[in-house]
Amino acid sequence: MSILARTMECLQFECAGRSFCFDADQVLGLVSLPPQLHEVPPMIPFQGSLIPVFPLERILELEEKPRFSPPEVVILRDDPDYFGIAVDWVGEIHKVPILRSMFRFPESNRARIKMFGIWGMVTFNHRVSLILEPFALLRRIREQPSLSEPPLLSSQV
Repeated sequence: MSILARTMECLQFECAGRSFCFDADQVLGLVSLPPQLHEVPPMIPFQGSLIPVFPLERILELEEKPRFSPPEVVILRDDPDYFGIAVDWVGEIHKVPILRSMFRFPESNRARIKMFGIWGMVTFNHRVSLILEPFALLRRIREQPSLSEPPLLSSQV
């Protein structure tokens, strides 16, 4: 196992009561959904096109929690297209020194989170945030057809 140290800017966000972040260089934009929306729409407009949106809690198989505010969508690139990851809350961009351990996380249900798509960890204000790798999440979406289907709205159940 080797350790690399560097500084990076991370966009912090939360989903299902957990803290995550993306490398800010990978984020193309943010979309705040209208206040009357508490469900994640399957598509949203972005730069003149409709792009797909995937709820992070479904990708990571987290227990969904009730939303009291509209989700926010982090826009990422899937060359040549875009896609969105819906999260509960988006915070600030933090510039942090980071240590990256070079090993692959195994899939595990022990922490009630699947350990795929995780690039590393960083601490913001004494709270650990997992750094997610957008392309690994997108690969997971493509491999799991159920993730590409829009979630059922509570009125459809």
